[in-house]
Amino acid sequence: YLDTTGEDVRKHFRITNRFIRSAINNGGRILIQSVNGKSRAPTFILAFLIESEKHKLKDGLAMIRRFVPEVEPNEGFMQQLAEYDLELFREMNENILFTLLILV
Repeated sequence: YLDTTGEDVRKHFRITNRFIRSAINNGGRILIQSVNGKSRAPTFILAFLIESEKHKLKDGLAMIRRFVPEVEPNEGFMQQLAEYDLELFREMNENILFTLLILV
C-alpha cells in the first residue's frame, strides 16, 4: 500500500477488520505496522475502531494519540475514514429506524 493521498485504502478495510477481529476473537495478538507508523497503520486501526467498536473517527484518533502522539493519517486517508464513519453511522441509524417501524 502506498502512503499517498490518492491511494484507495478503504477497499482494504473490510478484510483488515475481519483479520483483526478474528485474531482478537481467537485470543491472539496483532501487530499493525507501517514504515513510519504515522499514517497507514493508524488508518487501519481507526477503520477497525469505527466498524467494530463503534468509535467515531475523532474519538478513535484521540485514543490512538494518547499512546502515539505523532499519529497523523494523510488527508486522503482521513477523508476515506470520514466517509467510512459516516456510512456506518447511517447504516446503524437506518437499522434502528427500521426496527422501530416494525415495532409500530
